[in-house]
This record gives sequence, structure tokens and C-alpha cells, in this order.
Amino acid sequence: MGRKPLDLILNIVGIIIALIVIGSGSFVIYDGYDFASSIILGIYEIIFGVMLLLIELAPPAFIFEYFGFLRTWWGRALFLIFLVPFGVSNWYSGGISIFLTVMAIVYLVLFFLHVHIPRPLLGKEYERA
Repeated sequence: MGRKPLDLILNIVGIIIALIVIGSGSFVIYDGYDFASSIILGIYEIIFGVMLLLIELAPPAFIFEYFGFLRTWWGRALFLIFLVPFGVSNWYSGGISIFLTVMAIVYLVLFFLHVHIPRPLLGKEYERA
């Protein structure tokens, strides 16, 4: 069974978002290596980015057991909105925050248009926990 083009596009966009969040966390650690709070904030961003990457590729069962809201567009939108304040410390992170806000709005539009969440690229359909 083939993939719909929209599903593939949505997966790729999700992967791009995840990589941007991981990159942002890495930059926060690099720029603020002398502050423990920057290192902790960067580690959180990297963990959240890896989690977003996993749900697009092949999500382990524990992610949806503890973060079941990521199975829906509105849940993913709220998660992106949650990540926005992490990235307002400098100019490039401010741009990332704007990008995450725009993508959260896009996810909310997809929710209201009743677009289904595409299955992961390397996994099967999302299982209910």
C-alpha cells in the first residue's frame, strides 16, 4: 500500500520541526555553556526534539503511553506552543520560536479540517496505549 503525497509531506515537515528543535537545543548549550540553566534548557530541547523525531519515524510504545496527546494535531500544536518559550533567548532562537508558532497554527488548522495524522515513516499505524 503506497503513501499519500500529503502524508509524506506532513512526515517530512514533522522531521524538519524535530531537527530544528534539536538544533536549537544544541545552540543553547553551545552559547550558554557557562550557565547551568542554559545547559539544562538545551538538554530539555534536545530530548523533546528527539521525541518529535521518533513519532515521525518509528515511535516506541512508551511515548504514546505517557504522551498520548501527540497522536492528535491539537496535541502536537499545544506541544509546539509549549516549546516556544524555550527559544526566545537570542536572535536565531527567536526565529525558531516564530517558526514553531506558525507550525502550531498549521497543526491546529489540520485538526479543524479533520486531516488524519500520517503513519510513521518506518513504523506501522499508531497503536492505542
